[in-house]
Amino acid sequence: YKSAKLETVEFGGNGVTVGTSAFEGCTALTNVDFADINGVIGNRAFMGCKSITDVDIPGVTELGENAFSDCAKLRNFKAENLKTIGDSAFASSNQTNQTAIFTSIDIPNVEVIGYNAFYKCQKLASIDLTGVTSLGARSFRECTLLKTVTLDESLERIESYTFYGCSLLTNIDLSNITFIGSTAFYSAPLCETLNLDKVEVIESMAFYANSKKPCLVTTLNAPVLREVGDQAFLGNGYLAVVNAPKLEKIGYRAFVATAIEEFEVSEALEYFDTNVFELCEKFTDFYAVVDGEKVYTADLGGVKIVDGVLYTKHSTG
Repeated sequence: YKSAKLETVEFGGNGVTVGTSAFEGCTALTNVDFADINGVIGNRAFMGCKSITDVDIPGVTELGENAFSDCAKLRNFKAENLKTIGDSAFASSNQTNQTAIFTSIDIPNVEVIGYNAFYKCQKLASIDLTGVTSLGARSFRECTLLKTVTLDESLERIESYTFYGCSLLTNIDLSNITFIGSTAFYSAPLCETLNLDKVEVIESMAFYANSKKPCLVTTLNAPVLREVGDQAFLGNGYLAVVNAPKLEKIGYRAFVATAIEEFEVSEALEYFDTNVFELCEKFTDFYAVVDGEKVYTADLGGVKIVDGVLYTKHSTG
């Protein structure tokens, strides 16, 4: 049905399934009887339908890949029974760089959001993801007006690039997350106290701070954190306190240009890369906690602290 002149579609009955590329490129399409669609909307079904403004699909349970990509005027989206949102479903394509301009989005029963699903939906300000148990990589990348995200308590992983470039994101609870992928929150300001109660692994550049949009985090609480990747907190200029007593691995330049003054070394520490605290002008000492007391000289097995200076084993032994 690809047509630049098609404006209205009426299906004339319930139970309609919209297949792959069914209305792709129908740039004048404005009125669609969405209530008649049940089940699945296929890949690229309405891709490039840049005149559609409102979608209400109560009978649809799955959106295919790029189903509403490049729908530049899409403002209101409601899908009360939708379970799965496919890869790049609302994303900008390489051809047009146009995305939905959401003012409201209601997806109360969605469980799975695919890779790149809302990429560059730059008008999206908030979204409730209660019920979502799988959140794909890059799913909200460069949603530059996104301020508030509500996550489901059962969601455990934030994949790579998920909130990359969300430069206004300040309201998100990560207390139930166990894994944070590379560049997941690159340039996101977040909040003053970052509670990562269950996070065990933070990959490279996960909280990398862009100098134009400084991160607001001053205190990091991560009681079970084991690994911090390369440049994970680089440029977090307000970060002064890190509570992570179980760290085993700290990557290259992990805390560069932060405001950290002292750093607790875990007895479990196995790997400490180079330049970890480069450009930390306030940094003075390493310390350990022994029998509940802060000490500046301690033999921790794999590493030693002597008068606040950390000594690690060379890779050759």
